[in-house]
Amino acid sequence: RNIMSKNALKAKINQNNPIKIATDVSKCIIGQNDYINALTSILWMQKEKYRLNKSPVTKTEVSFSPPNTLVLGNSGTGKTSSIKRIAKEFGLNIIVVDASTLTGSGVRGMDVDDIAENIMDAAKWNTDVAEYSVVILDELDKVLYKNAFTKYPHMDPTPNLLKFIEGRRFNLMKKILFDENGCPIENVDSPFPIMPSHFSLDTSNILFIGLGAFEGLEDIILKSTKKNNSIGFNKEPVTNEYVENPLSKVTMKNLIEYGVNPQLLGRFSYITATNNLTESSLKEILMNSPISPVKEYARLTKNILDLNIDISDTAAEAIAKKGANSAMGARYLNQFISDLLVEKINQAPFSPDTVLLYIDIVDGKFKVIDSPLELE
Repeated sequence: RNIMSKNALKAKINQNNPIKIATDVSKCIIGQNDYINALTSILWMQKEKYRLNKSPVTKTEVSFSPPNTLVLGNSGTGKTSSIKRIAKEFGLNIIVVDASTLTGSGVRGMDVDDIAENIMDAAKWNTDVAEYSVVILDELDKVLYKNAFTKYPHMDPTPNLLKFIEGRRFNLMKKILFDENGCPIENVDSPFPIMPSHFSLDTSNILFIGLGAFEGLEDIILKSTKKNNSIGFNKEPVTNEYVENPLSKVTMKNLIEYGVNPQLLGRFSYITATNNLTESSLKEILMNSPISPVKEYARLTKNILDLNIDISDTAAEAIAKKGANSAMGARYLNQFISDLLVEKINQAPFSPDTVLLYIDIVDGKFKVIDSPLELE
């Protein structure tokens, strides 16, 4: 038996410490600690399963079904970006599929065969890597909604998705380019000049994560919650938690009432939800997140124009309030800051004395102030 020492095992785990990764990602994606912790654990298990099954050192066969996950959450709450960041830290092969474009077999559009080929492309046609990929099915709610294919049932991709997620083997052929002399052209994405043209991909070990806003589901959850709380003598009032984030209390019954195919729902062993972003969360993103649109623009202009960008506390608070009242979440911040800054940045090369663009509120209006001096 190949048994690793405790020190060796500890060192191996510390290379991809899930606690540290979750902490680092939470500094970027604000207000989603529980969601990030859960996803980090799930993706860490996927990474370790790949390491144990495919490593020439361990040669240990670990067999368990991937904890396919269904994520509910409003737009702009960090559903996709969190997964991308965590998967990148673990070195997992990841692809994002717009599930709303999927169609049934024989119908023009994207089908599961296209997804299989995209997985192989992302893995540079390394089957070992591809078979432990992470596939994000974005906008999956558009497929799951009960009335999505009422008029055109032949376009419903659900039957194919069922087999795809449960585990199916695809026989794929890699296209090899030839030059004018009939010689194969080396694939720039591959370390090998020529690779076999036929491949087999087994999806049974792929981790599938379905994402969606599930518009209308909150009403179903609130309705069922109020109904449950109105039964009996000891009536419990609906708590603020339900009002702020009803999706966090979703049940299988709620999802089936929404219209999710019970068989497809059964393929997802874990269901979680992102939090709705509050004013304080949005302000924290603007002021402190490394991926704040203010900080991202500042990094760009500092490197190109030696120009800094900053924002006042008052302006950040006002923008956050607007964002909380929108349906766009953190995306509203990107849009608003871009609208404020783009024109000023374009003018910056013609104002060499300006070293700082400062976003503030002047006379009740947002304004970008050109400053020849850094603010202390």
